[in-house]
Amino acid sequence: MHILIVDDEPPAARRVERLLREHISEPIQSLKMLHGVEPAVYYLQEHPVDLVFLDLEIAEDSGFDLLIRASSNSFHTIIVSGHPEGAVQAFDHQVVDFVTKPVKPERFIRALERLQTARRRGIQRQSLTLPGEDGTEIIEIDSIETIRSEGNYCLIGQYDGTEKKIRKTLSSMEQELGSEFLRTHKSCIIRKSDIVRILSAANNTFVVELRSEKRMPLSRSVREDLRSGL
Repeated sequence: MHILIVDDEPPAARRVERLLREHISEPIQSLKMLHGVEPAVYYLQEHPVDLVFLDLEIAEDSGFDLLIRASSNSFHTIIVSGHPEGAVQAFDHQVVDFVTKPVKPERFIRALERLQTARRRGIQRQSLTLPGEDGTEIIEIDSIETIRSEGNYCLIGQYDGTEKKIRKTLSSMEQELGSEFLRTHKSCIIRKSDIVRILSAANNTFVVELRSEKRMPLSRSVREDLRSGL
């Protein structure tokens, strides 16, 4: 699990980290602590995050700003705050739980249990918050048909025919996306359910044809993996 802790009080952030390592049941793949909204928004643009522990009062900013700007439905959020009056507004943002400071271990464990319940229900990321050419782009995952590499950028092709240029590499996008997507070639990623057939192309190469009749390059190794399933 990829986790981000956002709190401008280092002792409080370290306590959350300690409780996490003691009580979370899933392996922690990455854990980052940040002390401001701006660096947290930037981090969420550049890295896959499954869970955010978020304070509401962060220096001069509000944790709600992060939830609005970073598209809070792209990750689960547990609020950890000394301001219980913010709970109603927090749950309007579909947070998993609201834990008041100082954090008690038994209350923290209950928040993790609620997180597991949410994950078992299949509540998954619905959108990606990504760095675009002119600022942050929030892209619904269900709208993505293809992703093509263009140097250190990606071109995200959507079902409505539009294309978004994103400041991320294809390898980084591959980490962001779920198992419904497949990297068919070093230059592209597609949605697996859109594959119609495999075709031969020029110079002894191959392509996959999608439902939209688009044709995307296909490496020999991925072709062999697909042949048994198509």
